[in-house]
Amino acid sequence: MATHHLMRQSSNHHDECPTCRRRAARMKREEVKPAPKRKPPPKTAKGKRTVITPKPIGTVPSQESGFIISHIHAFSQDQAYVWHYSERKVSVMNKSGRVEETLKLDTKSDVIDISVAPQSGNIWYACANGGVFEMLKNKTAVNRFNLGFEPRCMCLSSKNKILVGIECNMLVFDTEGNAVTDFQKLNPGADFIEFCPSNIAQCPYTDVFCVCDFFHHYFVLLDASLKIVWWFRESIVIDAGGVATETGYSSPDLFWPHTAAFAKDGTIIVGNKGDNNALIAISRDGHVLQVISREEDEPYALCLHKDGHLWVGLDTSLVKVYQLSGKQITKSL
Repeated sequence: MATHHLMRQSSNHHDECPTCRRRAARMKREEVKPAPKRKPPPKTAKGKRTVITPKPIGTVPSQESGFIISHIHAFSQDQAYVWHYSERKVSVMNKSGRVEETLKLDTKSDVIDISVAPQSGNIWYACANGGVFEMLKNKTAVNRFNLGFEPRCMCLSSKNKILVGIECNMLVFDTEGNAVTDFQKLNPGADFIEFCPSNIAQCPYTDVFCVCDFFHHYFVLLDASLKIVWWFRESIVIDAGGVATETGYSSPDLFWPHTAAFAKDGTIIVGNKGDNNALIAISRDGHVLQVISREEDEPYALCLHKDGHLWVGLDTSLVKVYQLSGKQITKSL
């Protein structure tokens, strides 16, 4: 049941990815596909708006690694966990860029993804051999269970559930490894032929989820019970009823969402490989408020701490820290 889906798209990706092959076959069968119903975007009130201005307060090289920074979690005002894809260690880094501690992830397999449990603050990690581990406060690792397959991504929820992304679905387990439910059962009317989760993030304030599908150029917003709220596909956002509205955004390249972070007001910040590596602020109803910045390389990891510091991990193995000014992110007129 292992997926072996490439983390970075190769020239022959469409031959290697089973989801893409099924998608191509379906498009050949369907000569005409009904366009979703559209309605105009809501009118914005006139007047002065608060605009978030990113202020770099630190651009520093992370630990030397041949892999991209795939996860950042700011656990205090000044410190964050920084993890490079497939590595068996996590760095504790401060805002000046100094690595204060290196935590070893005890496994002989490559690490596919890590997540920090909202309740305990412990690091959990999922491995290529299916093993799911928890690092306790004393830094010892406990092998909680084995999935029996290679996962694509993982997220610990506020309700102490483990969300695991696989091809065309997302499974939910408890901390003992018992299957609770899955995404397809909760959303029976949705088409999952193009669903390959590459990153799962939960809002610490509202408990909604954002699931990015880097390979198929969209992300989906889910409520706390994992029901679909809307799909964001660059220029349009489609709600659960199939009604589409304009997002107010159009990337000059394909939309490649790597990861997401949440502000206190529910605003979603998404890193887009397209549009010159843009960081995009998106409202709770799916409309783009602002392009916060454009980075020199792909933004793979994001974390917005409650103090307003936005931590950004780039493909160049660089960590950036921004201070987002203002009380909220709103559309500039």
